[in-house]
Amino acid sequence: MFEADFQSILLAPLRIFLMGAAGYIFVKAKIIPEEVLDALNSILVCLFLPCMIAYEFLTKFTFAAYGHWWVFPLMGIGISLAGLFLSEIFVFALRKKEVKNEFLSLCAFQNSGYIPLLIAEVILPPAQAAEMFMYIFLLLVGFNFLVWSLGANLICGKDRFAMRWEDLYNPPILATLLSLIAVFFGLNRFVPDFAMDVVQSFGACTMPVAMFVVGGSLATIKIRDNTFKQEIGITILFKLFLFPLLTLMLLWAWQVRSLWGLLVMIQAAVPSAVTLTVIAKYYKKDERFINQAIFYTHIVGLLSFPIFLILYKKFLG
Repeated sequence: MFEADFQSILLAPLRIFLMGAAGYIFVKAKIIPEEVLDALNSILVCLFLPCMIAYEFLTKFTFAAYGHWWVFPLMGIGISLAGLFLSEIFVFALRKKEVKNEFLSLCAFQNSGYIPLLIAEVILPPAQAAEMFMYIFLLLVGFNFLVWSLGANLICGKDRFAMRWEDLYNPPILATLLSLIAVFFGLNRFVPDFAMDVVQSFGACTMPVAMFVVGGSLATIKIRDNTFKQEIGITILFKLFLFPLLTLMLLWAWQVRSLWGLLVMIQAAVPSAVTLTVIAKYYKKDERFINQAIFYTHIVGLLSFPIFLILYKKFLG
């Protein structure tokens, strides 16, 4: 199942780093202003990623081949809830209790889309990578539901209690749902080849542009403030080491060797979700702790992530 050699595993984070570094340098050097980065992110979310999702589902997905497709949205919810409940144990160690909710959200919600997609593309053979892509897209349905409801409530506290359905009306989720409907009714057979070629071309832009945007977003984060030094350290310890270690132990105990197990391992080991910064900005909340924790989990994750992939390959690959 897991055919990548150790060199590929070690090079995967380097590829992520180089793509992200380009965005970081361009934004930090003000070659690209933040306004242009925001516009690029809008193109990514509204065009490139939906096209990638649509192409993968319309050309490769069938309900007969993926009979348990509904498991993956639940998996997206379950992984985040597990991180949330387990991180409650470490709240006592926080020096600044006022960031408790932010800490819980950083531990619960991972960068579940772009980085896992790129990792799958690098370490898996093409056929298995395509299958993993669809698993990730389906998982994101559950993840996005939870991060824009529970995640937003954690960050906003008493200012926001209710889930707003419009939070889920975003292009990637709509592309996933509409593609599933099209496949279910067989409408994908009527899409002309030339139109599908255009969709594929736009979708092919997703990975490099996504990592460029993530790197550029990290460049906008102010990291010189040491106010949350201890809290960031605890977040890194739990998110990048303890949680993936526990996940690996459970997968080994249950001998989960399929692509499903690899998906869970990847999701458990990736850094905190950049989406949390988007939520904090949207609701005009203090972003300092969230931004700094996201930055440092991405930096340390370049080291921790391949360690857990190597361990997974050794014991279960």
